[in-house]
Amino acid sequence: MLRILHTWPTLLAGVLVTVMAISGAVLSLEPAVARFSQPVGQTVAEDTTVASLASGVVAHFSDPQKIVRRASGQVVVYHANADGFAADLVDPATGASLGSYQPSVFFQTVTELHRSLFAGETGRIATGIGAAVMILLSVGGVLLLVTRSGGWRKLLKPSSGTFAQRLHVEAGRIAVAGLGILAVTGLFMSLTSFGLIGAPAEDSFLSFAESSGGPALAVADMPALQNVDIADLRELVFPAKGDALDVFGLTVAQGSGFIDQATGDFLSFSANTPAESLYQLAYTLHTGQGAWGYALVLGIAGLSVPVLFVSGMATWVRRVRRSVRIAGNVHAGRADTVMLVGSEGNSTWGFARSLHAALKAQGLVVHTASMNDLAGSYPSAKRLIVLAATYGDGDAPASASRFMSRLAGFSSQTDLAVSVVGFGDRSFPAFCAYAKQVEGALKDMGVAELLPMATVDRQSTQQFAAWSHDLGKAIGIDLHVEHTADLPDLNEWECVARKDFGQAYQTPKSILRFRAVQTKPGRFGLSRAARPSFKAGDLIGILPKGSDVPRFYSLASSASDGFLEIAVSKHPGGLCSGQLCNLGPGDRIAGFIQPNARFNMPRGKAPVILIGAGTGVAPLVGMVRANDALKPAYLFAGSRDPQSDQLYREEIDTFRKSGRVRNVSYSFSRVPGGAYVQDALRANAEELRRMVRQGADIMICGGTSMAEGVSKALDDVLGPLGLTVQKLRADGRYQEDVY
Repeated sequence: MLRILHTWPTLLAGVLVTVMAISGAVLSLEPAVARFSQPVGQTVAEDTTVASLASGVVAHFSDPQKIVRRASGQVVVYHANADGFAADLVDPATGASLGSYQPSVFFQTVTELHRSLFAGETGRIATGIGAAVMILLSVGGVLLLVTRSGGWRKLLKPSSGTFAQRLHVEAGRIAVAGLGILAVTGLFMSLTSFGLIGAPAEDSFLSFAESSGGPALAVADMPALQNVDIADLRELVFPAKGDALDVFGLTVAQGSGFIDQATGDFLSFSANTPAESLYQLAYTLHTGQGAWGYALVLGIAGLSVPVLFVSGMATWVRRVRRSVRIAGNVHAGRADTVMLVGSEGNSTWGFARSLHAALKAQGLVVHTASMNDLAGSYPSAKRLIVLAATYGDGDAPASASRFMSRLAGFSSQTDLAVSVVGFGDRSFPAFCAYAKQVEGALKDMGVAELLPMATVDRQSTQQFAAWSHDLGKAIGIDLHVEHTADLPDLNEWECVARKDFGQAYQTPKSILRFRAVQTKPGRFGLSRAARPSFKAGDLIGILPKGSDVPRFYSLASSASDGFLEIAVSKHPGGLCSGQLCNLGPGDRIAGFIQPNARFNMPRGKAPVILIGAGTGVAPLVGMVRANDALKPAYLFAGSRDPQSDQLYREEIDTFRKSGRVRNVSYSFSRVPGGAYVQDALRANAEELRRMVRQGADIMICGGTSMAEGVSKALDDVLGPLGLTVQKLRADGRYQEDVY
């Protein structure tokens, strides 16, 4: 629901909000232009009074009509002369003219665009609606980010996803406060202008104040003007020349009133109502007038809107294009079989589509939906199938983020039975953890079990086919599901270099370097090389010959390096690793880049502790290679023997000399007195605690057993600080890429 409330207002009013934001950003320059272009003499002492200013104006202008102090601080005198009427900027301290005043036609035009879209009253209504939409988008965006991050405490953790998704999140984080202020104040002023909130201002034409008729008192001696600081002045209207009964009209920050020109005292004064004071505050907060620095900050916030609009649209278009359409999906109320899907990146939906088609072919009436769309009940259903992926460390994926809360209102009929299938990666400790939570919750509600929970490791089509065969037996049908994974567009990569290690221990390892092969036409009919964007720590999914299931490898390079590099350990009988380790220069592979933002070099200036063993050192070296900002980096690298399988030794020494890595600790397990990286961590406990106190992030890459040993060692190291690995993990400061 949150995503719908965030998406549709953007689609319907995105262009309107973008036009308002861009025009507002342009107007944010006006206070700065006024501040730095005003003539010498436009500054004034703090104790200058309106009486002093008015006295100077009377001395320099024969027939002043009114004095206006603009929000920028400029003082303008409107006066009559031989040619009619004119306006001059004046020195607040003396009242002397500093030149004629000509309001900027450009800013006036942009103001009209911003306020009414050049459409009069209709346009003002539209801009009011635009402000309301911006409030909805700001609130919805924050709530979506909280949901996606896993709670308020994780709100600032690094964003993940495509470039457009990350850009959308980061731009929103930077600008949400400013956009909220602009939207709320804009809507308030719009509602006030239409009289929908606040008290209407009194019509001055209904006021008939008159002076006492005596000789006019010099303005310098008028008590009412002597008691008003110029900083509070908004407007002073002079009485008509020669009319002894006319009065001065004074508007200040606190209200407005009329002054007897004979006595200089107020005839009447009306203080601002709370609504009028609130309007003044809203105007200042919305425009930044009188505070040019603040106005520029608002302008920057406004400029984020087109960025948010374009990145949001790109994300929406991508989601629509990748959305899985289920053929023959019946209404939930008529289905005898209901399938609910929890997926983060849509891969689980592919399995759901294949299963839906197979069940339908067997004559079942099937309804398939996301887990977030769990209904209150399914009156015709005999079986409930839940396909649930796990996100992060046991969290719900995007399409299941609201499932548990909706489950509280679910009513299960007595003859409904459930089967849960978990999708994940067995190398992660939280393998299928969310699916296990779902299974437990359904059991606690008393829903009968159709089949014991099954798991699918790394999108294994064979494991899914085996489970579906068991499902068919359980419901009395002959069910065969042939699922082919939907893969992104593949690029070709040509091997350009390789280095081999590990021969002494019969554990061959290779560092392979590739370049992208030309796949796209360039300008003027010439071909060019495809250059996908990637960072060290991202993944490449490689499709080995003879299989339609990709194998993933962490990248040891960034696109800016001009090459793609991976480290591969050859496994006995390994289809993909065997093919890769047999590659030579000129050989090619097919693969696609999968962003892995959770395992990229952390942003910011805090130190980073990099821990890896075997080929797990590769992505960490890639991060060090890209550390142009010389962020404090500390590397703990493990291997078996420095003479056999120590990867990247020469490169690491070079990076240490250049400052890309501050310190390196090597551990070798197959030498006399050998040790593992976890032993090196314990030996450097005090230094590690110092870095963690400085806010260090910790990144681990390598085998599962190594990661478990590192976790235990760090728990021991961090104990004196009152910290644990679990606490750092929850704070987003402990990231693993294990296999």
